[in-house]
Amino acid sequence: MNAMPKLIEEAIIDAFGDRCPETVEGCPCCDAWGEYDRLVSARQGAFDEIIEWHRKNARICREIAKDDPRIGDADRKRAGQAAVQHDASAVGIARLAGRR
Repeated sequence: MNAMPKLIEEAIIDAFGDRCPETVEGCPCCDAWGEYDRLVSARQGAFDEIIEWHRKNARICREIAKDDPRIGDADRKRAGQAAVQHDASAVGIARLAGRR
């Protein structure tokens, strides 16, 4: 887990305490933890979309890099390099998101 969610967890604990054993409607502590859970979920969803975008573009660039009869050498080379960069971005963002 990266530092930001940990800092938010610590701030919620300082302000409201640990999670309640059961979620109680109207409980400020439960409300704070519920909002935190929604934010973490939204954050993970955003990472998933960005990772998939890079993977999709890497696949497209690899296809272009292989399209010998229609695409010139220089463009195929650039497409191959772009595929490597998109793959590296997907891996880096996945690590940032706490995945492998």
